[in-house]
Amino acid sequence: MRWDGIAGAKPAAGLLFALFALCPVTASHAAEAVAACTQLSVETDPAAVIAPCTALLKTPDLSAAARGQELFIRGQGYHHTKQLELAQWDYDAALKLTPDNDAIYPSRANVAFRLGHFEEAVAFLRRGLAINPKNAHALRMVGVILRNMGRPDEAIRYFSMALDVDPNEANALLFRSYAFQNERRFDLALQDAGKLVAMPPEKINLQGFLDNDGVKRDFHILALSNRADIFSAIGKFDLAQRDLDDAVNYKRTADSLEARGEFLMGRPGERQRALDDLQAATALDPNMLQAFYLKGAVLFDLKRYQDAVVALDRALTISPNYDYALRMRAKVYRALGQTDSAVRDLQQAVVESPRVAALTIRTLKMSGYLPSGEMPNGLTPELRDAIHACMLDAACN
Repeated sequence: MRWDGIAGAKPAAGLLFALFALCPVTASHAAEAVAACTQLSVETDPAAVIAPCTALLKTPDLSAAARGQELFIRGQGYHHTKQLELAQWDYDAALKLTPDNDAIYPSRANVAFRLGHFEEAVAFLRRGLAINPKNAHALRMVGVILRNMGRPDEAIRYFSMALDVDPNEANALLFRSYAFQNERRFDLALQDAGKLVAMPPEKINLQGFLDNDGVKRDFHILALSNRADIFSAIGKFDLAQRDLDDAVNYKRTADSLEARGEFLMGRPGERQRALDDLQAATALDPNMLQAFYLKGAVLFDLKRYQDAVVALDRALTISPNYDYALRMRAKVYRALGQTDSAVRDLQQAVVESPRVAALTIRTLKMSGYLPSGEMPNGLTPELRDAIHACMLDAACN
């Protein structure tokens, strides 16, 4: 989620300080705050570090180093609870006090990325690596940037550099496994995936994983579902099923159920079981975008079109521009005979998403609704007509 900026963060932080300043800190309260304002607490319960760190920050005669560390920890508490402006303010304040603490820079860069400030994020990573070229967190983040730029070999090199520094850097293992899988280097992908699964859940989860929306996910479930994806890609479906069953048995959460439901969608005769898992996932997490989209797709296959619309409506309420959900809902509306709604959704998906535009144009050409030749430059009248014709043809997929 993108926030509007830092403008509201300073007053909010100032108000928080003022509230705590009204309450005297006793020796016992101070000891409790010290025990709670720790890096370990960030990973086990990030919201719980905010109040004790704030209490410590009003302690008289606090050294610059101690104040910087407590700001950093509280910033992570804000960061891991999606309060990005407050995290940004704390990280910046910590860096002013302890500019040589290279651990702060990757976290500050991550907030910048999530706020859409790409160049600022890169600058923070460069500064962190200038202080400590062996900062595994920063090296891994550079790898992610390179992967997103379509430079997989360089990305793998940076992930490997991070792992040379810290062989148990779980995020680097995960992202390198993804990269190897995308390059179809499945043996190497499985090696990294196996190391992740072998890490005890209580240890791997201390490292933390924030998804694209800033939601903290269970790393052990993520490790099992990642290895299951690789097993599926090489046709070892029994091993994939085992990993996903293990994930659900470990914790019956929206994450584990969504992962198994998605797998079952692709297995013969398992549509109903897939739907059962996806319904359970959305019941546990009413904001799980992917689960609602997948549920809509399964319901479409089961010809439960009205129910599919409900599921896809929810997905698009969570993320109004979700391209694949728009494309799927267009198919559902076509099945219901609601051509205008189908055309509207598919046109929006084409406008919003280059990947859906390419997929749709290829389909239109193969179906004979769009002449071969140059790619349309935007939503041209010709493309509009072709989309309309496709939405009148159930065979146009």
